[in-house]
Amino acid sequence: DESQRKSIADFVEEARDEGADVFQTECPAGCFYPPTLITGVNTASRVVMEEIFGPVLVALPFRTAKEAIAIANNTLYGLGASVHSEQLPLALETAKHIQAGAVWINCHNMFDAAAGFGGYKQSGFGRDGGKEGLFEYVKPSWQQKVRISKLNFDMAKFGASYSADCPAINGNGSEAISVDRTYKLYYGGAQKRPDAGYSRVIRTVEGKVLAQ
Repeated sequence: DESQRKSIADFVEEARDEGADVFQTECPAGCFYPPTLITGVNTASRVVMEEIFGPVLVALPFRTAKEAIAIANNTLYGLGASVHSEQLPLALETAKHIQAGAVWINCHNMFDAAAGFGGYKQSGFGRDGGKEGLFEYVKPSWQQKVRISKLNFDMAKFGASYSADCPAINGNGSEAISVDRTYKLYYGGAQKRPDAGYSRVIRTVEGKVLAQ
């Protein structure tokens, strides 16, 4: 994917412009990117805090386990991590404090079908595999089956009259606040909400538009 190769190159060049040391090997011509090591970069750099999804390793020094944990958690994402140490008790204690969906010790990317796998923070939620993943598809035997009555609606007018306005900002509290059922759309490879710009109409108790 040429767009992904360009995205990786942009990450690396941005780190280079910030003064980081970039070490690369040769790679074949075409849609390939060379294995890359980046050092001498600060903790606020984008290559440290964001996912690159390419053969790029960013190495930062640390002095204590507490500092290493702070560096590891300095990101909005947390899909997987690994801890490498000669001291197993220290590695286990460190792994407990890393905010990632899966944490390996002295290895990486080794899966067991009995263990659930999933993300943390903005790397997603829920689990695949293991009993955690199984629970997404089963329910207790004592729970009644949900029976949905036959729906009768006109698809041509479906959602045309729906309003996602929020309750009045200065309401008296007597009205029950309904659940926001804003319809989601699927485009660009992800689910999007019509109000994804987070612009909401604020009305007074009289129904007049006060602000957005």
